Amino acid sequence: MIEIVLASASPRRKEILEQLGLTFTTLSPQVDETTQTYAADEAVREISLRKAKEAVSVLQKEGKDLSDTLIIAADTAVVHNMKQL
Repeated sequence: MIEIVLASASPRRKEILEQLGLTFTTLSPQVDETTQTYAADEAVREISLRKAKEAVSVLQKEGKDLSDTLIIAADTAVVHNMKQL
């Protein structure tokens, strides 16, 4: 069985997974959310990857076997009139 870890403190993301009927645990990775890119899509990918990598690091330090683990990490960018807010 695959263990699902939501690497986010977002109540909305948690709600979505619950609505899907998934069993999962949550972990709020503490990462630097600044980026050198101004493209929203690139920034979101970069920060999400940082969150996923930090979640892996935390779980490995706890001695978790991650061979059957799915880590879900995400970030959100707000854009208005083609400008990231």
